[in-house]
Amino acid sequence: MKTLVLVGGGHAHVHVIKQLAKAPITDVAVILISTNKKQYYSGMASAYLEGLYSEADFSFDLPRLCAHSGISFIEDTVTAIDPVANSLETAAGLRVAFDILSLDTGSELAGKNIPGAQEFAQMIKPLGNLIGLKEALEAADRPLNIVLTGAGAAGVEIALAIRSLATQKGQSFTITIIEAGPEIMSGYRPGVKQACQKRLADARVTLLTKQRVTEITDKGLRLESAMVVPYDLIVWAAGTTASRFYRESGLPVDKGGYLLVEPSLQAVGHPNIFGAGDCIAFKDYDYVKKAGVYAIREAPFLWENLCNSLAGKPLVSYQPQKSYLAIINQGDRCGLLSYGGLVLKGRLVWRLKDAIDRRFMATYQAASEDGEDD
Repeated sequence: MKTLVLVGGGHAHVHVIKQLAKAPITDVAVILISTNKKQYYSGMASAYLEGLYSEADFSFDLPRLCAHSGISFIEDTVTAIDPVANSLETAAGLRVAFDILSLDTGSELAGKNIPGAQEFAQMIKPLGNLIGLKEALEAADRPLNIVLTGAGAAGVEIALAIRSLATQKGQSFTITIIEAGPEIMSGYRPGVKQACQKRLADARVTLLTKQRVTEITDKGLRLESAMVVPYDLIVWAAGTTASRFYRESGLPVDKGGYLLVEPSLQAVGHPNIFGAGDCIAFKDYDYVKKAGVYAIREAPFLWENLCNSLAGKPLVSYQPQKSYLAIINQGDRCGLLSYGGLVLKGRLVWRLKDAIDRRFMATYQAASEDGEDD
């Protein structure tokens, strides 16, 4: 019997798990190793913060989903991979052998090692951390001085969600975003940046750009410019970075440390190791961004190639699209849509996003509810 090990509960692996429930692979033991039992959907995270979704709306139970598909679930963190011995090690000291390995671990928050960051800041990853953040915001009985780091899509969405929640509570939170780069929404088209800039201004969110955090103490965030920004609550929503264990395990990585893969989603030089989602970089497609839409599109190709690899059949290639639909939550049931050169905003955009997200989650929530308790 062969062993297929899935590491991480990202979009692509959830698709694989669901397909295994429909079409089990004979003579193959499947194991999922995930740091968390619950999988949260990032596309609904900021709307959860402002109270538009419950925790159950934007999450599902991985052990139950695995049980329904005949997969063994291990709650643990992979710390090292030995691509020569075809085995991996976990934080709990387990050593797991594999015939085929698939990695869908996402990315990590950048800047976590800045002095004081993990001690004083609320990290938005893993997404389960948002549960505690929301509780803290809802429990506030006075105006808070809230500082967010990072003015990418996550930071902008969360800042606007906090403003929406504060308005509902009748609280006048002071909200500031600190961004190391020269502008917000890096990588997006000018129309998207301008629309977000206006929305933040209308929501009375202060922007500090070209300001890098160098240290956090109980007194404030110290910036490279020597400015100290006081706070009551810090939300760490800085950019993303690759997990170090890919490089440390001797696997092929790009200059950012992300697992380097072929169009077949195989790790370069390692035909029995696959990857998908935000943890990978394509050898031939350097335009691919760390966006959930790519993980969703990669999922059926990953499933087919895992099956083909186990059966000794030829693999198929994935060709990522260059343009994709992106909808940003702007708070108060308003959305901002970007596709190619098209930019639309308003409540109809939010309704479209809400419908897409709920439909996406419903398939996995229904499947996990049919499974057995872990």
